[in-house]
Amino acid sequence: MSPSIGLGRILRRLNILPPRAQNLPPSRYPDSHVVGWVDNSREAERISGWAFSTLSPRRRLTIVATVDGAVVAKDLADRYRADVDRGFGESDGYCGFSISTARLPAGRLRLVAAEFDIEISAAPEAS
Repeated sequence: MSPSIGLGRILRRLNILPPRAQNLPPSRYPDSHVVGWVDNSREAERISGWAFSTLSPRRRLTIVATVDGAVVAKDLADRYRADVDRGFGESDGYCGFSISTARLPAGRLRLVAAEFDIEISAAPEAS
């Protein structure tokens, strides 16, 4: 058995335990197939979080950061996240991203799943 597959995930796949997605935060856009969360704000050294598409959960999304509409950074959401792996039965957990805030200009920051042009977060303007 692969060490990356947890017992809870195996039991959920066998329908012995229900999925635990109800314990995770709701999507910003409930009708969207892109599910994601941002763990911290732009005041931190890095903005990290996770995102995946429920239509294609093993497809790695490109997260694009824009400030006032201009692309300023991007990252592939492919880092392992045990919390997402445990919380969503359809995700394999490889959907984490991390974007440096060191050179982000002031303005309205948006994080978007580029493949679908779906926003996963919005942050207030930096001063």
